[in-house]
Amino acid sequence: MRHYIFIFLSAISFSAGAQTLKDSSTVLDLNKQVMDLVYTNTAKAKALCFRSINLARTIGFKKGEASANSRLGIAYDVEGQYDSAIHHYRIAYGINKKIGNKKGQGAALSNIGLVYLNMNDYGNAISNLRAAIKPLEEAREHEYLGNCYNNIGLMYTELDNYQRAMDNFKLAQKEYATAGNTSQMAYVISNIAMVLSEKHEWDSAILYEQKAIPIFEKDSDYYNLAKCYNNIGIDYTRKNDNKNAEKNYLISIQYALKYNGKGGLADTYANLATVYSVMGDFKQSENYAAEALALAPYIKSPKVKADLLFLCGRIKVRQKDYKSASKYFMDAKWLKDSIFKKETSELLAKSEIRYGLERKEQENRQLQTLNRVQQLELRNTENEIESRKTFNIVVIVLSSLIIILLVLYLRRRLLLQRLIDSNKSREEQQEQRIRISHELHDNVGAQLSYIVSNLEVMIQQHPEDTRLNSLSEMSKQAIITLRETVWALNNESISVTDFADKFKQYTSKILNFNQDITCTFEEQFQDHLILQPVQALNLFRICQEAFSNAIHHSKASIIRVQFSNSGKDIFTVSIQDNGIGFDQEEAALKGHYGLNSMRSRAKEMGAHFVIDSVKGEGTQIIFTLNKN
Repeated sequence: MRHYIFIFLSAISFSAGAQTLKDSSTVLDLNKQVMDLVYTNTAKAKALCFRSINLARTIGFKKGEASANSRLGIAYDVEGQYDSAIHHYRIAYGINKKIGNKKGQGAALSNIGLVYLNMNDYGNAISNLRAAIKPLEEAREHEYLGNCYNNIGLMYTELDNYQRAMDNFKLAQKEYATAGNTSQMAYVISNIAMVLSEKHEWDSAILYEQKAIPIFEKDSDYYNLAKCYNNIGIDYTRKNDNKNAEKNYLISIQYALKYNGKGGLADTYANLATVYSVMGDFKQSENYAAEALALAPYIKSPKVKADLLFLCGRIKVRQKDYKSASKYFMDAKWLKDSIFKKETSELLAKSEIRYGLERKEQENRQLQTLNRVQQLELRNTENEIESRKTFNIVVIVLSSLIIILLVLYLRRRLLLQRLIDSNKSREEQQEQRIRISHELHDNVGAQLSYIVSNLEVMIQQHPEDTRLNSLSEMSKQAIITLRETVWALNNESISVTDFADKFKQYTSKILNFNQDITCTFEEQFQDHLILQPVQALNLFRICQEAFSNAIHHSKASIIRVQFSNSGKDIFTVSIQDNGIGFDQEEAALKGHYGLNSMRSRAKEMGAHFVIDSVKGEGTQIIFTLNKN
């Protein structure tokens, strides 16, 4: 009998091992699919990444989980969501360090450095890139070393140190040659072209870009093809060869549309609109300026956005829509303040306004001169009485015109002043939020970290003391809450998709300790609308409380989170579980603080908040923030 039991248990063990092996293969296949999609369909790539991460965690496949997090970081990086990219790269680094994967460690550090480079945070960029070299050399990963040197070259390019940039690009070429990777070699060639362009060697820059293009075409790399043709267009624009610039910009647009690169597409639209404006094709200029303006939220360069707004202002001037033109000029001025010194920007804005006023005054003087000539001719042919009457009428007309112009001038000046005051108030609010967030992070955060570290020491000395463990957990939770508050304060505005990603990251951490619970996410955003910092923070706390209740009190096995919006609302979130539910009247009598807090926050935001729960049938919480 014991013999048969052993055979039965062995069969079960073999079956479980076979299933685990199958799941591992699925993780590897998902990660491969992500790399095929990450530059062309980031939304689908991200969805596959989350699926791969969840499966890898379930079966304990750490290397697959690290790889999925790294690919998720790439997807966020392509979308320009740098904080999320760094978050997942760091997760990948931590996992690779635990399992001793030198290649994975170096790749993650290199990617983090590149993200910081894109954020113009050169200190963190060079620190991470240099840290990546040692594990990559130990692993003899020539391809990843090439990536690292290439990234360092990009950093020195940003710092206008072109000699060091070239030195590192040559090291990158050497490593890629050793690895036999022609695709990565194309990136280095394109970067060398970028350096040559910065040095005003535009003909050489164009030649290097054209060397890289066939390789990108072979790999169907639409992202870099769009980038190459856009850069060639810029070089031709700088050479005043507008026809060739137009040709390359149009090709860049075709490739950007293929991979749905909204940021690059917006830049190219703006560049093309400027070229058509210079060529005198104002209709095409207006069309492409409108296309670029529609994608303005995806433009990362303040200079490109400011130039676009200024171009739109000039278009409105040609259309004699001075009110809209004034708004575009003021928005462009506000952005210019972030690039140039404030005094210089104000001088430019004042010069633009003064130019318009002087032109108007010149037209008025010409009109007045013409009227006076007519008056003189009339006086020469009419008698003295008629001449006096005519003169009086003219004086009245001129006085009325002056009064009307003065009123219009004062109204316009008042409007401009209100716009200036509004921008100044917004800047002051943002500075105050940033100052508060820095104070919280540097002072309160440091104090909490000190408390946690000391509690950890005390716990090691007194492991049996449950109060110390409770205090430690509460302190760690306070740090997490503080980081979430700092995140909201640091952002002047937060898109609904950024909020959804932030909440996914939060739930991912919670689910690490509750792996018996399955959580699914659905997003159906019709519009990429914006949440104010206070709205985002209150909404995050509501979602956090609802999710925590579902985890700790509902005894649920499945939690379903849905994010959406429509033409009527800014944001709707639904958190539904299949748990035990509760009696709402009984809960109201007991005065549950968490439920009351959610209702209070929703009321403060003017939002619609519904709790649908029946004992034994689960709970659903729906929050809707409507448009004003």
